[in-house]
Amino acid sequence: MARKRTPTSKANVSGADMDRQDDDAITSDNAAPVPPTRAESEEQQEQQDDQPNAPLDAEARARAREFDRRDAELAMREYQEERDTIRQRTARLRAQRLARETSKPPKKPKL
Repeated sequence: MARKRTPTSKANVSGADMDRQDDDAITSDNAAPVPPTRAESEEQQEQQDDQPNAPLDAEARARAREFDRRDAELAMREYQEERDTIRQRTARLRAQRLARETSKPPKKPKL
């Protein structure tokens, strides 16, 4: 069972007493864990970033290479399809323009 803390002002409590009260508050049975402060969480994140990633096993590396290979094939296929579509559209528009230009009678020069 958690005991109730009596309010005390910091001016009336010595440093050692205050530390003991804080320790009592943290170790009580019903006390919720204290979340880390922003600075502490940023420090932990920096420490994790500094540590190298765990080495992958051979099977994981093979899976990653296969995924990259398939992704590259898909990207190249999409690029080539888009390029072919643009070429076909350009050829169609060029043919329409040439047909339009040849079907018009030439303009008579004004004198």
